[in-house]
Amino acid sequence: MKLVTHCNNSDRYAQAVVSEYLAYRIYNALTDYSFRVRLVNMTYVYTDRNETTNSYAVFIEHKDRLGKRIDGEPVEIERVDVSSIYPENLSLASVFQYFIGNTDFSPIATAPDEDCCHNQALFTSAAGPYRTIPYDFDQTGLVVRLSRVGSETSEIQRHYAVGWRRREAG
Repeated sequence: MKLVTHCNNSDRYAQAVVSEYLAYRIYNALTDYSFRVRLVNMTYVYTDRNETTNSYAVFIEHKDRLGKRIDGEPVEIERVDVSSIYPENLSLASVFQYFIGNTDFSPIATAPDEDCCHNQALFTSAAGPYRTIPYDFDQTGLVVRLSRVGSETSEIQRHYAVGWRRREAG
């Protein structure tokens, strides 16, 4: 089981954890082919300085457990052909990534010597083609935007604003 936690002790980072949790829950509402998550209020104990900190954290379902739930097995390969992925699953995952403003993923490839795919897990499926399941939403527009309310505009927000202005002008 994976644990998503804050990177720094501030409300902004705590909000980022909650926002990432919401991204997982949105995808859960769209499909069962998604990682289940649980939001918790975690107490961290710093034994070296006798301090404690409370912050939100998210437990993410282990990929083996997800595999059993969806009747598939995790696949560990470096690259996959787009035609090898179940089309409806790939379409939903891709539209979802767009919806939450994620540019930090690849459903077909990853860096050399890493398992496919970047921030997307591949699973075998009874239907034949692979299923791709997105995860790790910390760099999405949804998480960055919600955790930075009141701060300077992020790069992804500027990108969207320019894109929308072009469409309105055209």
